Amino acid sequence: LSAATLAIGAGDTVIFAAGPATPGPTQIHAVGSARPLAALTADPTEKLLGAINSTGTALVFTTRVPGAGRGGRGGAGAGAAQAPAGTAAAPGTAPAVSVAPASGRGTGAPAAPPTFNVLSIPDGRIVTITGSSPSFSPDGSTIVFVSRTGDDTSLLTVATADPSTTPTVVRKGPERVDFPAMSPAGTRVAFQIMTRDDWEIAVVNRDGTSEARVTR
Repeated sequence: LSAATLAIGAGDTVIFAAGPATPGPTQIHAVGSARPLAALTADPTEKLLGAINSTGTALVFTTRVPGAGRGGRGGAGAGAAQAPAGTAAAPGTAPAVSVAPASGRGTGAPAAPPTFNVLSIPDGRIVTITGSSPSFSPDGSTIVFVSRTGDDTSLLTVATADPSTTPTVVRKGPERVDFPAMSPAGTRVAFQIMTRDDWEIAVVNRDGTSEARVTR
């Protein structure tokens, strides 16, 4: 294997993304004292590990098609077609990816929305979600993320244990928002918001009430 990016899961399970010593795509692997080394993915995309939750049971990662450049990050950039949001892949595989014709940059073709993947470490199940900037709640039970549809941007939450369920909307509006983070108690969400020409910081209750800017 090549040099790897590591994350430690529950117990002594180590999750890492690495490719073979010879040229080839990176895959996500798991290994531990009671868990033989095994690849959890097998598709031809590059894997980029993200955050792991506090209980060590789930990890988020993105993918890109080799040679697609930055536009291929997230599994839905130039030249990549990912499975729809909420699509689960069987253990030992990854969400289906197909290489499409030229991305259409400069031809007016719309860019595919970004996606990220949620890996269940105990069973290797992978779910693809349409969105970006995922972050786990401090207790590891919830993922908060951003999704853009048309002219609106939404802050959404979904249960870590079953990310294929329909997300809950925390906030939706025309303003651009990004980089959400949940409070220690999991009752509030902080996020960045582009109000005019600059980013500000705001907080909102998890049920969408009492939104307030904390910078101006």
